[in-house]
Amino acid sequence: MRTSNIFLLLLLAVWSCSDGKSEGLDESGLDIDEFRSYKIDMDMSQTKLADLIDTVEVMRLEETPGSLLGYASRLQEYSDGFVMASEKVGVLFFNKDGKFKLGFNHKGSGPDEYADIYDFWIEGDTIAIFSKASQHIKRYDFNGNFISSIRIPYYAHHVYPIKNGFVYDLNYGVIEDSLKYRVVVVNSEHKLGKALLPFNAFPKMHYFSNSPSLKPYDNGATYLGVMSDSLYLVQNNQVRPLAHFDFGEQWHWTEEAKMNTSMYMASKGKKVDNINSFIGEGHIWLSATYIMTDIQSFLIDRLTGAVVSIDLRNQGDGRYTISPIKWEGNSFFGSIQSNDLSTLISELDQSRIKLRRGTTLEEIESSENPVLMWVKFKEE
Repeated sequence: MRTSNIFLLLLLAVWSCSDGKSEGLDESGLDIDEFRSYKIDMDMSQTKLADLIDTVEVMRLEETPGSLLGYASRLQEYSDGFVMASEKVGVLFFNKDGKFKLGFNHKGSGPDEYADIYDFWIEGDTIAIFSKASQHIKRYDFNGNFISSIRIPYYAHHVYPIKNGFVYDLNYGVIEDSLKYRVVVVNSEHKLGKALLPFNAFPKMHYFSNSPSLKPYDNGATYLGVMSDSLYLVQNNQVRPLAHFDFGEQWHWTEEAKMNTSMYMASKGKKVDNINSFIGEGHIWLSATYIMTDIQSFLIDRLTGAVVSIDLRNQGDGRYTISPIKWEGNSFFGSIQSNDLSTLISELDQSRIKLRRGTTLEEIESSENPVLMWVKFKEE
């Protein structure tokens, strides 16, 4: 852990002397993008989700034979609405009111098909799909017509576009035959720009996640790799730590644990092995997973460091199934299962609920599709 902390300090020193320093100042003049460490206690007291909500705005995703969804976590906005992509349902387009427009599914092994969908993004009137299995980026127009295919030069687990190029998450990878790096930045033609986050030894355990490790932030991307409790900002061919999530003794991936596979199952249900963060202007939604068991979600104030553990238990014996997507200003944007929304609404004052145009509670209650929601949390 001491070695990791020294590395974080070195990165901060390099960044502060460069032109890559962020200008993200809040109204108090504090730099919201200054590196901060947040203490996370998996056993802290919890606050019910309904007690945290100030207002919630909801929108249906129309259910038709061609738009049956399980979950809506892999979702992007585009000029005419929303697009969702997953291996199970393919690519589905909805307008700004949640009405289904069209979809296509080109999963397969052919030259015009994608083997899987690990990441996707919108480029004007084109959708780009990264397939981890084939290491290709395939592009299609919105009607599903094939446009192009490119094989990327380095084996990546995730890929995402940034200004003037792309970021590859190599996980624990090798470039140029023997150089060990976790991340590389390439230009628009996928030529190497900069290799970032070097490491010395490969973990003994092969560990990966299909949850996107790269998310858009300003004109760069945030990076949260597997086996890591630190969130980085990749921007202008540089990387610097943005946040550290300090779980203390509840964090599994010590240097010893990375090299001793027997420690993993021995820590099942006792230690955190995987986290996923969604960072906004003022808050972070953090999901932390005990090894092979429960997931706990937290709401973090980026400036004050205040942490709230969110109680997602509903009025019955279950839990609300919420899929975070991103923050839009000070609103948390995600999806919730339709039956869960009905329960959540019953816990809120009706004045706190808003339905978007074209959405009715009757349609939501009769649909199995998830519902999009924009939540503003109460000010502390």
